[in-house]
Amino acid sequence: FRSRQIVSRAGIERSERSETSALRGLDVDYGLGNFGGVPASGRERGHSGGIDGFVSLAAYLPDYGVGYVLLLNSTGRGVQNAGWQIRTLLTDYLVGDRRVAPPPAVDVPAAELRKWVGSYHIANPRHQLFAFLQRLHADAVVSLEGGRLVVDHASVMARLPLVPLGGARFRIERLSGSHVAFGRDADGRRALADSGLYFVEEPAWVASL
Repeated sequence: FRSRQIVSRAGIERSERSETSALRGLDVDYGLGNFGGVPASGRERGHSGGIDGFVSLAAYLPDYGVGYVLLLNSTGRGVQNAGWQIRTLLTDYLVGDRRVAPPPAVDVPAAELRKWVGSYHIANPRHQLFAFLQRLHADAVVSLEGGRLVVDHASVMARLPLVPLGGARFRIERLSGSHVAFGRDADGRRALADSGLYFVEEPAWVASL
């Protein structure tokens, strides 16, 4: 069949771009109903959804010019895991032997990295009613180890060494794009963005107090 451009290139680029986030320019930025992902297979864009009875995902891999739609008519036990397995099979099939290399590491002096060492708490909680509970401990603790920044996420008990990409942007070793950024908010506080989560600095003793 004859293909036809439905949405203009400018429209697609706008849908992928965030203009409201405090720290922008990441591959995982959320645009106009369009989120980014950086799995090992390659950068993804798209949107997911689900309520009682179904799980859905429409996604595309811009570096490969392919996309897919995934629909599951269940929300029972194991559906999320099944969805991830099917998603992996789909992307492996679509990508095949083609592999786009992730952004290379940039040499950043330790003094520059040390500027972001500290404790941060989440500033965009999903449920505001219980947000105060998250203030009882630092949600993200950033340290410098062996010349590399490491983020300890208390909420998910994950320890993530970061690969510097320049401009205070980072990725994890196994991922295909940028998803961590540091900067400062309107009040001058250090801030950390990580895959849609937004943190601001707060000493651990302040949270405890």
